[in-house]
Parts: sequence; structure tokens; C-alpha cells
Amino acid sequence: MFNLRQLAALVVTTAIGASAFAAGYEKNIMWSGRHAGPAGTGAAWASGPEALYFNPAGIVTTEGNRSVDMNLSLVSSQFKAPTVTANQQEAAEREYYVVPGFFYGATPSSKFGYAVGLYAAGGSRAHYGNMNVGVAGFTPTLKSEIQAVELSVGGAYKVTKDIKLGAGYRFGMVDAAFSSVDIVPVGTTRSVLNVDDLKGNQHGFRVGAQWIPDGKNFGAGITYRSPMQLSLGGTTSGQIRGTANGDFSPTATTVKTTFPAQITTGAYWDVVPQAWRVHLEHVFTQYSKNQKLVVDGLLTNPLTATTADIPDIEQHWRDQHNIRVAGEFLRSKYPIRFGYVWSSGVENPDYARAVFAAPGAAHTFTIGTGRGNSHIDYNIAAEYIFVDKTANPLTSGIGSRGGDYSSSALALHTGATYKF
Repeated sequence: MFNLRQLAALVVTTAIGASAFAAGYEKNIMWSGRHAGPAGTGAAWASGPEALYFNPAGIVTTEGNRSVDMNLSLVSSQFKAPTVTANQQEAAEREYYVVPGFFYGATPSSKFGYAVGLYAAGGSRAHYGNMNVGVAGFTPTLKSEIQAVELSVGGAYKVTKDIKLGAGYRFGMVDAAFSSVDIVPVGTTRSVLNVDDLKGNQHGFRVGAQWIPDGKNFGAGITYRSPMQLSLGGTTSGQIRGTANGDFSPTATTVKTTFPAQITTGAYWDVVPQAWRVHLEHVFTQYSKNQKLVVDGLLTNPLTATTADIPDIEQHWRDQHNIRVAGEFLRSKYPIRFGYVWSSGVENPDYARAVFAAPGAAHTFTIGTGRGNSHIDYNIAAEYIFVDKTANPLTSGIGSRGGDYSSSALALHTGATYKF
């Protein structure tokens, strides 16, 4: 018999495996064939079931309307960083995956609408395999992966002809794994620690408002996403190889972190009605709450038989600001959508790690189009994102060396809406 997590994994299939290049724990454009074209904007204009994610106020649309939104994004990403030797950049394995978003919604009255959705909410993945750490026959993997899927349900109410309010409940399901490679002070010896099978659930909410004046050529919106304090239970194991050899016995481990709060404000303006639309949006994400990955658990050293706490993973992340600027040319059978996102750096250069995104500002470029009728809409968009930064971490260790850090990703976002 399936539990909720197994059901979500079945529906989302391989998409849960990773959520693409990310700063912090989430990519600034996760999915959506419609919203990705204009740079992932939506707080001011999202409408229908997808609004549960972009701004729940937009769930309420036209009385009697029911629709299903289906989104799949094809993504390829890669991290590059100095891992073993300073200023010698190594490439992580290139990742390929699918990122989903599935929604159903209805507006049973002119004032009220509801929606339910299952979607990828965040994640990051980096694997540096077969690392040459100077010990014959020992080629460990350096990795970091976290994937978050949310099941959400919400509703919206039209307060006046111009103002809509909405809210959504979020049930987050998170899976993660990490590894670290260290120099052991016993001759030419290296150790690898793997924290695997981390799983946890948490609850949160999203609220929003939209102001779209009747008969005017502009609108605005705001959303707030609550944080999720995550406590993920898993197992730590590892090996020591080199001058001395030994295996760490698997031990129960808990990793604590925060999927942070977020505030999005946006507006659109039809510069030329029914021809040119401009979007502007700002997203603030409170990543400064993540100063470290707190790791709770005891590990016995197989060489000395001494027991000690498993070390925390220092992060010292900073708050993120995404500034989205986009445009749409609407007077065409296939409207042209395009945009740019500037994202401030989350990862701290003083604590740069090869398994996290490069510690600098990211640049995202998007273009898309779509077509539809009274029953079905099709949308598609392409995205390219990159970041490149030179860092010199305060503490030099394997996976945290001085040199050039870079991350990049390509994505093809697709979506279809069926209205009935």
C-alpha cells in the first residue's frame, strides 16, 4: 500500500531526483511553459490552478471555469570548481532530469476558486565522482543533493472587482544526501563521510494578493511563502584509506536546515494595449537563516576507537534578491515572451564548496511562446542560466579550495492547460 511520499514519487517519477542548478536550495525558475518565457514572473498576473504556486490570489478566475495544468521542464546542469588542488577546476558530472508541476483548479462561483497541485519546489545536485585524492585505489565521490516536492491545496476570494486574496497550504517532502572528503592526520590518509537517505516532511503556507483595476492596463501582486524548518533523518557511514585503513560503522544521523521564507512583489504594464506588455518583479528569499547544516549524531573513529560528534557543514549563506525584467509582444498568433533575471549570490565566497552553486551573482535569460483556444493552451520556453566567481575559502579542504567556481544550466520548459 502506497503512503503519501511513495505516491508523490510515483507521480513525479525521475523529476524528484534533482531540481537543477540552484542557488541555495532552489532554481529561480523551477518550471512552467507559460511563466518561464517572461522570466518566471507571475505575482501580478498568475491565473488559474498554477497560481497556487505563483500567487494563490489568481486561483479565482471566471465562474464555472475548471482546468488542469501540466508542466514538464527538461534540464541539463553542471557545476565546476577546484576540488582537490587550488586553482585547478574540475567538472562535476553533467546532470539531466525532468522537473514537473501538475495542478487542477475550479471557480465554482464568481467570488471563489480553489486548486490543488503537486510540484517540484526546490533542490540542487552536484556529483564529483572518481576523485584523485592521492591514495592508490581510493577514488571517493564528493556530492550534495537535496530535492523538495510539495503537495499544496488552496483557494482564492475576489474581495472587490479589482482585488483578489488567496492562500495555500503546503506539505513539503524532502530527500537529501551529502558527502565530504577530508585529510586524516595519519600519514597519507584520506577519509570520506557519506550522509545518505535523509528524509523529512514539514508544513507551510503561501498567501498572496492581486490588484488588477478593471479597465486599466496595469496590475500588481504580492506573495509571502512561509519557511519550513526541516529535520531530516538518515544514516552516516564512511571509510578511511591510505597509511591506515578502517570503516565507520553506519550510525543514525539528523540534519537540520531551513527552506527559507520568501516575499515576491511584482507588477505589469501594457505599454501598448494588446501589443506590448512589460513585467517587473522582485523576489526576496531569506537564505541568511542557513548559517550551517546542523548535523546531529555520533561517529566512532575505526582507527582510534574514539567517539565524537559528526561535524556540521558551514554555509554562512546570504539573503537572495532576484530581479526579473521581462516583456511580451502579444499581437501575434504566437506571442513572443522574453526576459532576464539577476540573482544575487547566496553562497558565501569565504565558505565556498564545490557541491554548492558558485558563490556569485547569477544571470538568467529566457525566451518563449505559446498558442491556445477556448479549450487548450500550449506553451514553451527556453532558459539559460550561469554564474562564475573566483573564491578563496577561509579554510582550505578537499571540495573547498581557492579558485574559479562556476555553475550553468539549460532548460526547456513546456506546459499545457486543458479547460473544461
